Amino acid sequence: MKRIIIIFIALFATYGANAQFQVGVRGGGNFAKTTSDMPNYDNNMVFLPGINAGVVVEKGLLPAITPLISLNLRIEADYSQKGTKIKYKDNLVFGDASSINQITYLELPVSLKLKIGPVYAFTGPHIAYAVSGVSKVKDLPRDLPDTEEKIDWDKTDKRFDYGIQGGAGFTFLNIVPMVQPFVEVRYILGLADLNGSESTPLTPNAINVKNNAITVSVGILLGKK
Repeated sequence: MKRIIIIFIALFATYGANAQFQVGVRGGGNFAKTTSDMPNYDNNMVFLPGINAGVVVEKGLLPAITPLISLNLRIEADYSQKGTKIKYKDNLVFGDASSINQITYLELPVSLKLKIGPVYAFTGPHIAYAVSGVSKVKDLPRDLPDTEEKIDWDKTDKRFDYGIQGGAGFTFLNIVPMVQPFVEVRYILGLADLNGSESTPLTPNAINVKNNAITVSVGILLGKK
């Protein structure tokens, strides 16, 4: 991640003063779940909070349609925590235990961004690679100890993810020259099946598991718009 950040800082140093480029950073939180085609999969499931932060580069694709309307290409390099959390309540077996799978991804979204005055919307594809993951079980009944173990990649979970994402935001204009603070919300829809478990005679049709997340973040863009 340090190398990615250094590359984007270098891009800003080179192009930040160029009217066609803007470079910035953003940070905020994910509220993540997984979905599946298995019946009742989401019973007892709640949103898992995590960090979402990254660096942003934007380039104008067309001359401004009007002084208030522009179309940009937006590329990001993000650190994103996703996964799933199951919270039991008075369960006969698990009591009030929580089961958590939290996975950290390096994510590359590429979007088209349409901006009208201070308001903008964006959408596009993303690819992601899981760099770490952990499974936890907490608050087990009968004084059983909490458990935590690293995810066994390619046996229970797959590293690669892809999908589409989109959202909207608001830019605070004319506060400081060449500095544009913004706030935005996005929805991330995973399309890759993340289940790495192999089919067996007892489970010939392994379930599909896919990432989903809602992200809220704030950030700044530097450079001329």
